[in-house]
Amino acid sequence: MSRDRCEDSSALLHSNLTWRGVRNYLDLENKNSPGADQIKNVALKSLPINAITYLTKNFNRCLVNGYFPPAWKHAIITLLPKPGKDAKFATNYRPISLLSTIGKSFEKIILKRLQEHTDSHNLIPDFQHEFRSETSTNHQLLRLTNRVINGFNSGDTTGDAILDVEKAFDRVWHDGLIFKMIKLNFPSYIIHLINSYLSDRTFQVKILATLSRIGTVSAGSPQGSNLSPMLYNIYTHDIPTTPTVDVCLFADDAAIIAQA
Repeated sequence: MSRDRCEDSSALLHSNLTWRGVRNYLDLENKNSPGADQIKNVALKSLPINAITYLTKNFNRCLVNGYFPPAWKHAIITLLPKPGKDAKFATNYRPISLLSTIGKSFEKIILKRLQEHTDSHNLIPDFQHEFRSETSTNHQLLRLTNRVINGFNSGDTTGDAILDVEKAFDRVWHDGLIFKMIKLNFPSYIIHLINSYLSDRTFQVKILATLSRIGTVSAGSPQGSNLSPMLYNIYTHDIPTTPTVDVCLFADDAAIIAQA
């Protein structure tokens, strides 16, 4: 990574937001359901300039103080049945967190800064393709295919284990993630911000029109959050590897390839 690229990254990481920049982060999909505040994405995108300016001031205060407001951390959880699973069992439902639209816009701002730091310092391993520029699941499929073809050509047998880490985001250990971010020299305000984001989260489960009592979250990062895949990448950046085994990752999906 060039020195100029690192300097540009540092400037972005420590710069104040402008209302024009914030307006771009308010471009959320209209079809997404609102969180507990019931503010819809289409309403957020229709805010006048004076309202966006006020929001920008609050976002800048949150960045400076490393603070993620509690109202943006409350999730309404809906349960989606997993395809082909018995709906009688609670474990066969996928929890989706409906979060504040304002909070999700702020998450996108934080995500951009996390990406700038990880990209400029090459922190995410090459075999992880989620949230890496110019990579996708197709690139991982191509890597896997090429490895198998090369094995055929050289007379080697290729073994491949395809893994989907169960409840990957739910298993992120908060203290372990913060420790790794400190070791990776993330700016202190970002570390405080992520710690605030993960701490004291609350939720309610919604079934039809009924809401459960408020519960608290002590581990993991919410499904449906803009930050969860990146935080998982940071948490697993030091996954062990060996010279004789290839690993292909796309967030929590993994392929482990060996030849002999």
